[in-house]
Amino acid sequence: MYVPDVPLFNQEVEPWYIERKLVNWVDQLTSVYKDHVKDHYLDIPVIEREVECVTLDSLIDEYQVTAIETLVTDTEGNDHRVLRGINKVYPDNIVFESKHIEGSNKGLGIRYKETIDRLSTMGYKVIKQDTEDTYLKLV
Repeated sequence: MYVPDVPLFNQEVEPWYIERKLVNWVDQLTSVYKDHVKDHYLDIPVIEREVECVTLDSLIDEYQVTAIETLVTDTEGNDHRVLRGINKVYPDNIVFESKHIEGSNKGLGIRYKETIDRLSTMGYKVIKQDTEDTYLKLV
């Protein structure tokens, strides 16, 4: 995983952000895509970090989840991978960030189509799509 090499945004570092003229959401650009920060037109270094991941099914098992009203994902381009993990409990509603599904600011393409096709076969219908997110309902 690649993360911006900046302190987390909080009151203590706010003057640093203002001085460097960085957007206050720079610390939210963590992604598995190395160029994700650069693709947001920011010239700051990134650090590669190894992180532990879990699947939706493992969380469902661990917490004995029997129903999910709404699943919201915003994983900076990896939402399609997360949504592939819907196997045991189907959420009533799904909202996922589709903006980066093909990579940072690349538009919609084959990954998006494959994700929508898979979710459609599971009984989901797209009810809204905007420039950032796609909203689906289980029908």
